[in-house]
Amino acid sequence: MLNFFWDKYIFSNINLDIFMKKELVVIDLGTSTVCATIAKYIGGKNKKIKILGLGYRATKGLDYSRVISLSDVENSILDAITIASDLAQKRVKSVIVSLPPWAVNSQIVEISRDIDNTPIDNSVIRSMANECSVNNETIIHIIPVNYFLDDVSEIKNPIGMTCKKLSAIFNILSVQKNLLNSLKNCFTKNNIEVSAFVSSAFMSAIAVTQQNNSCITVLDIGSSCTSISCINDGVMVYSEHIPVGSNSITRDIAFVLKISEIEAERLKTVYGLSNDISQDQVLITTKNQYDEQNIQSVPSETLSAIITARIDDIFDIIKKHILDNGVTEEYYENIFITGGGSRLTGLNEYINLKSFIAGSSLSVKCPKDFSEERDYSGTASFSASAGMLLYGFKLIPDIDIVSYTVKDADKISLFDKLKSLFKGKL
Repeated sequence: MLNFFWDKYIFSNINLDIFMKKELVVIDLGTSTVCATIAKYIGGKNKKIKILGLGYRATKGLDYSRVISLSDVENSILDAITIASDLAQKRVKSVIVSLPPWAVNSQIVEISRDIDNTPIDNSVIRSMANECSVNNETIIHIIPVNYFLDDVSEIKNPIGMTCKKLSAIFNILSVQKNLLNSLKNCFTKNNIEVSAFVSSAFMSAIAVTQQNNSCITVLDIGSSCTSISCINDGVMVYSEHIPVGSNSITRDIAFVLKISEIEAERLKTVYGLSNDISQDQVLITTKNQYDEQNIQSVPSETLSAIITARIDDIFDIIKKHILDNGVTEEYYENIFITGGGSRLTGLNEYINLKSFIAGSSLSVKCPKDFSEERDYSGTASFSASAGMLLYGFKLIPDIDIVSYTVKDADKISLFDKLKSLFKGKL
């Protein structure tokens, strides 16, 4: 039962018993990597979290936008959990799992109700959220974006107000039921309860935008896709993803230089976009038809050209997506970049030098300093896991997470009002 109201709050499909625990296990299920984290809430003045165990494994069985082998996905998850469990000396009984951007759909819906000038209270807002539904999908988050009281908009907290007609605009994040049930079965058959499935894009945004009240766009660059999230005063008002990521750079290097993707990944990681490559030639390892290794050299300018060409392409696609979807200046004035792909050497300097979008300020962001183990929690690739810990331990400033029961309801088209969201009417 929702007993109080914050300025911002999140309805989530979650077992609220998780909030009674001092220890959490969170699983970041990425297309290329699974990260299992076991953490304990220490508290204190700075509300610190101690990481007890961390396990990484390459994700097998996932491709962009689909599961190609559920058994491989299950084994990848269990391997990561086993590593973290052994380090923490803890048995894993329940987990919070973040889903990759391609698995989560976002849509804006409006729920309206005639209240005949009755004062608005928590139960009214909650019951309106309970009316949200998505055909053949399971809702994982309902995020209140805006309220309309009769003809008055730009209402963020309607509690105590009166009107004849109340309309609530929600950002609904949902997942296909079959996909969610299949992934859930990977855990339940191994006697692990899934306390909640969450959006990795949402969790990353939580991790890097804490206590920032401005309009921000968060780009979470993963291996095979990039999520684009617009945040207004801590509320995710828009979320989408595009099918490009850091693996595109790796494949380009491998194709042009005719080397393995493993070697291409090494070159990308070591050199990136750095202008400080001291030598004119870069050494690469190749294999001949007899699987014998050969050391060759290529001009450093060639490697740099391959990487910059793909980075330009990725950010051109992102730019087109942002501008074509009507995101106004206030959202791209501050653009935060996170995720594993943001760790590319020299990325921050390069994209600002290129003037990605006129008037925009781009910066690579890591999670806030919440853990004693900065080697773990302070990296951009840990953003989704960090967000889940903040979410699970209820450390998100001014946000309460409450459960809901989904009921059938008619959805109202919001094409015009969705456009208005990005015209300063928030």
